[in-house]
Order: sequence, then structure tokens, then C-alpha cells
Amino acid sequence: MNTDFDILRDITQEVCKADPMKETREREVVYARMIMYKVLHSFHKHTYTKIGRMFKKNHATILSAINKFDNIFEQDEWFSSSWKCSIRILNSSTF
Repeated sequence: MNTDFDILRDITQEVCKADPMKETREREVVYARMIMYKVLHSFHKHTYTKIGRMFKKNHATILSAINKFDNIFEQDEWFSSSWKCSIRILNSSTF
């Protein structure tokens, strides 16, 4: 993995208190991955396929998670605050 990915993973892991690279369906881990997917797709313009390779997931899994992002953001306070905190830290870092 590259340095930018490692920085994003570390920030997300610290904010969400969950390892986004862990192979589990625990909500905190899934939400941490969703945050990373969204950042990589929206800010770095990675394709779903490229993001899928980074996480050893199918591109359709990434597409589905990104499509669900806004709905979860509106309904889950923990998720929305984790997203906002992650973005704030990313914006203040050299990422």
C-alpha cells in the first residue's frame, strides 16, 4: 500500500476505534471501511475496481457501500460524527 492509504487507514482506525482492514461485519468496522471507500472515491478519484483491490473486495461491494453512504450519514449520528472528524483530521494533515 502507499503512504496516503496508510495515513487514511490510521486516521480512520483512530477515529472509529476499529481496523477497517479487519475481515468482519461488525458495524464499526464496516462503517470505517465505508469512510475510506468514500474518501478514496470522492477525493482521490479511485475507481470502484481499484478500491476493491485495496480491500480485497468486489467492485460491486464498493459501489453498494458508497451508494448507502448518504442514507447512513443522515440516520446514524455516530457514523456522521466519525466522518466529519475523519475529514477534519485529513484536511489538517498533509494527506
